[in-house]
Amino acid sequence: MQNKDLTVYKKSPEVISEIESKVFSIPDIDPNIKDQIKRAANSIILNIAEGSGRFNPADRKSFFVMARAFVFESSAALDKVEVAHKCSFVEIKNVLEAISNMLFRMISNLTKSAKGNGISALPKQK
Repeated sequence: MQNKDLTVYKKSPEVISEIESKVFSIPDIDPNIKDQIKRAANSIILNIAEGSGRFNPADRKSFFVMARAFVFESSAALDKVEVAHKCSFVEIKNVLEAISNMLFRMISNLTKSAKGNGISALPKQK
């Protein structure tokens, strides 16, 4: 499977592991925010994998955009934990930023290649 060769795919489990070991070990963490972080972080890797399996550039781009949105959601949820528990997750946020940057480049490249082929990378609006 080609998704397993992507650096961005390989970094995603790393961030999930870091979140599980550093964030979820905090006593009295709000169970709702814990669940939100878990779902958002897992959605990053799942959307990268699903997008990698798509043939249509617009479909691929859509899943990579969603993966990037879940990176931002994960980071925002970590912000809430940092404020509530007076802690910092700089290393985790650095990895999330690296993932975001890689996804941005992938999305940009899909947009450029789609335009070069005369294919719209975005679905037409009705």
